[in-house]
Amino acid sequence: MGAEGLNGGEVLRDLRRRYRVSQAQLSAISGVSERTVRNLENRTIVSPRTSTLMAMASALELPPAEVEELLRAWDDVRVGPPFAEASVGQQMHAALREQLLRSFLDKRVVVANRLIRVGANKLITEEFYQTTIEALNDGVDTHSVLARRIRDHQDMDRLHFNDLVGCSVKRRRLDREVDMLIVDFDLGRELRLGETMVIAWREVNGWVADQQPGGHGPVDERYTNAFMRPITALSMQVVFECEPPTSAWQLMGRERLDRTEELAVNDYNSVSTSWVNARPGRFGIGWTWD
Repeated sequence: MGAEGLNGGEVLRDLRRRYRVSQAQLSAISGVSERTVRNLENRTIVSPRTSTLMAMASALELPPAEVEELLRAWDDVRVGPPFAEASVGQQMHAALREQLLRSFLDKRVVVANRLIRVGANKLITEEFYQTTIEALNDGVDTHSVLARRIRDHQDMDRLHFNDLVGCSVKRRRLDREVDMLIVDFDLGRELRLGETMVIAWREVNGWVADQQPGGHGPVDERYTNAFMRPITALSMQVVFECEPPTSAWQLMGRERLDRTEELAVNDYNSVSTSWVNARPGRFGIGWTWD
């Protein structure tokens, strides 16, 4: 529960009234639908996306303590133990969630550039990341990310992180509840409040080599990336080392991803798009060979 035993919906309603905005006004300034705001407050929605909560927190310009109060009021973001004290099972899951929560609260991504390669078998083979982070508290020394959705520890061992700049891989954990790999990057030093740092890395998806070009297996038809705080600039480019897709489009949303803009494949067999001063949410590029 949140402060004084309030649940998530009650905490949201209390904060909204404290800042003297209606549900309609909060919807207008946050980009979260009025229906979602209403359903959150009456607890029709009991497990919201973190990006939805962060969008409302950013719109209200909540101070750090109130942002944390809002996030912790929901059942799936309870305080978790540190990794050193966590055992297997639920304790480890709670520790993973705690690490991610602290990542959301203690820093933000200011600028992000993404370059994605799709191989001859129409699967994503490599992902290049360049990220500028800003510390929102003193002592930030770790950057945590959710990597690709994977099935098991064998897949985890075949996801390689190369060409690291400004960071090193500190820890990798497989969260079996969502089949996602959580990666902690060590920044090498502690950042102070307001300090920025540029880090970069390349993810190589080793299991893709098992898929033969021209086969009848699954193919990748989108790439997405989530940001829990407003981001100043975000760019994405997908390079196809196979036949070009017949169509491509920009994706954006929170509760769901919507096609927001049609994109053209250029002469270099790639598709690109960008966002400026974007609210918290999920962003991406989708494509098809139909």
